[in-house]
Amino acid sequence: MIDGVIFDMDGVLLDSERLYVDAWHQALEQMNLPGAEACVKACIGLNWRDTARVLKNTYGADFPTDSFRSDIKARFDAMTVKDGLPVKPGAAELLQWLKGAGVPVGLATSTGMDSARRQLSEAGLFKYFDEIVTGDMVTKGKPDPEIYRTACQKLGINPAAGFAIEDSPNGIRSASGAGLRVIMVPDLIEPTPDIRPLAFKIVDSLLDVKAYFKEIIN
Repeated sequence: MIDGVIFDMDGVLLDSERLYVDAWHQALEQMNLPGAEACVKACIGLNWRDTARVLKNTYGADFPTDSFRSDIKARFDAMTVKDGLPVKPGAAELLQWLKGAGVPVGLATSTGMDSARRQLSEAGLFKYFDEIVTGDMVTKGKPDPEIYRTACQKLGINPAAGFAIEDSPNGIRSASGAGLRVIMVPDLIEPTPDIRPLAFKIVDSLLDVKAYFKEIIN
């Protein structure tokens, strides 16, 4: 039974996390700061408040988080202007199928509303969502379950009868903590022994998610 499906955005619907990683590497290299790989992976799935906290913990309390954020955004925007915003294989097909099947569809992303709306619109995916909850709409970001609990409330679904589609450990902890069945579609981070038990299912792509949903609905 599927009461509703709630998606993460970056790394699940949009192949954007690789662009963010490249932007982080470029920005940190320009600042002559080490450890970009570990730092960016620790921040995947976090909202900006928590990301800023990780940066200050890693590089010191005087790390210029505001200017760093602006630098990352400028680099990311330049990449997407040049090459477009890449969409994950199967994203449009899965969302279209869910809408056709009458399944409520939500979004729970750490990205802010303005950016999320713009990016989904550019990718042609915004029209599929019944409810959107973004990182600037909640007090506590992932891995806290607040964002997924809020999305369930807005969709009017019972978490135990719903699914979340996630790629990152922070997102999986958030969705699992909210009581949803989490399907992990790994992106930059492979499932670890502590994450595997929290995932209801681990698949290779969104096309696999669609095939599974078709089985349990039909």
